[in-house]
Amino acid sequence: MEVRKLKLDEHIKTKPLYREVFSTDSQGFVDYYYTEKGKDNQIYVMEDGENNLYVFVKFNGGLPTCYAVPNSTDGYIEYVEKTILM
Repeated sequence: MEVRKLKLDEHIKTKPLYREVFSTDSQGFVDYYYTEKGKDNQIYVMEDGENNLYVFVKFNGGLPTCYAVPNSTDGYIEYVEKTILM
């Protein structure tokens, strides 16, 4: 597993996981968030060797927010916290 900061043009990679976590958000809102609100975020991800995303942490000027793939979080969040937040 690798933890890394995404470039702005890679932020879109987190959209499927965001949709999984916030399944009740409309597609229009998610699109708006990613094009307008999320462009100033710093996003770090945990990926496997095949670029599958497991966790992402976004910083939007305040406290970090962490999102994780449901049922796939064993130790991932703790590892990300140690790697990114410390």
